[in-house]
Amino acid sequence: MNPQVTVAIPTLNRARSLARAVASVQAQDVASLEILVGDNGSRDDTRELCAALAEREPRLRYVRREVTCGPFTNFRSLLEQSQGELFMWLGDDDCLGPAYLRDCVSALRRLPDHSAVAGRTLYSTGDATREEGRNVSLESEDP
Repeated sequence: MNPQVTVAIPTLNRARSLARAVASVQAQDVASLEILVGDNGSRDDTRELCAALAEREPRLRYVRREVTCGPFTNFRSLLEQSQGELFMWLGDDDCLGPAYLRDCVSALRRLPDHSAVAGRTLYSTGDATREEGRNVSLESEDP
C-alpha cells in the first residue's frame, strides 16, 4: 500500500541540519508517511547519518548519487521516486511545525479543487523566531 504522504528532502553536504529536518518529519501525525532523502553526492557525514537514521526509521528511504548531478535533477528524481499519494519537498535546513502535514492533508481533502497548500513560514535564528514575507496565493483555474 502506498503511503499517504511523501516528504522528499534533497541534500548536499548538510548532515548537521539534515538530522533536524528528518526529526521534524518523523514527528508528524499523518496516517502513513514516506521520508525520502536524496543525497546529491555529499562528501560530509550525510551517508553515515542517513544509514543510522534508516536503521531506526522504517519510513525513511535513502537514495544516494555518487556524483553530484545538480539540484534540478536531484529534486526531480525524488519526485519520480516518491510513492505517496501526496508529495512535498522539504529543505535540508528546514523543519516542519507540529501537525503541519496533518493540516495540509486536511486542507486538501476539504478543498478538492486545490492542487497545493502551504502554511506560514517562520524563520529561526538561535532562540529567536520571526515571520517574514507576505501571503501568497496560487489560485488558478488550471491546477
